Amino acid sequence: MCIEMKKEKQENKKEEKPDMLRPQNHVKIYATNSFLGCSKQDFRINLCNEKIRNEKNTKWGYIIDATVILTPMGAKKTFNSLKKCLEEFEKEHGKIDIDQEEDKIKFD
Repeated sequence: MCIEMKKEKQENKKEEKPDMLRPQNHVKIYATNSFLGCSKQDFRINLCNEKIRNEKNTKWGYIIDATVILTPMGAKKTFNSLKKCLEEFEKEHGKIDIDQEEDKIKFD
């Protein structure tokens, strides 16, 4: 749990906020990669976990497990929360490095 969430829980004791409830059909998605896009109306985050070759075996592609669609305000709130959590994570565990070459889809 990131420090922001811990702080938020402490602040929630002072402020009365609703509990986060999950319906029976709640789904968790594990993602190793994401691709983002936006329009005038919304922001879309495609969550991916696996890479596969196309039917002709000539090109790699990602399997999109889920798409999250956010309003501009929802996207901004998500960005701010994620930024705070990443900063706290790196402060506690060290910098997260992304190898741009490894991240590219390559042929074997």
